[in-house]
Amino acid sequence: MLLALTLALSATSPAGSHMLTVPLFRDDGGLIANMAPGVGGIAGVVTVRNLRDEPIVMYLVYSQSDSTGDTTIQQAVGFTLGAYRVVGFRPVADDPVEDTGRGVPNMLPGLGGRGSLEIRWVGGAEMAGALIGRYQQISAANEFAHVLLPDTL
Repeated sequence: MLLALTLALSATSPAGSHMLTVPLFRDDGGLIANMAPGVGGIAGVVTVRNLRDEPIVMYLVYSQSDSTGDTTIQQAVGFTLGAYRVVGFRPVADDPVEDTGRGVPNMLPGLGGRGSLEIRWVGGAEMAGALIGRYQQISAANEFAHVLLPDTL
């Protein structure tokens, strides 16, 4: 199903589009205190870095699947990331630790803080590696992170 969703989203992107993908995230942990979310919750943090000397408009496309397998794709929302800037944000929670990331649009409320995210931007071949990122997931017991590398559609 994830492959079908990715293909459906990719089919709607203009030529010269590039993207970072967070295939699955969880962000239901409430506010982060002392570097951990509330008891039993998990905080997801997406970080994106602009490697170019010009601002880039990122289009965030959130999606969610419910327990029956039906998928909802949220309309793309834009955020401009300045030249050589970095922004970290939580995809669901509005958390003061996000600092400048609080300006990045969150996923609409819905299915308990879980979903997928595609971050898209448009440009020629020279823009293919313009953004890189990281997804980090934190709980009271552990954490992990992985790199988000760009792909061209």
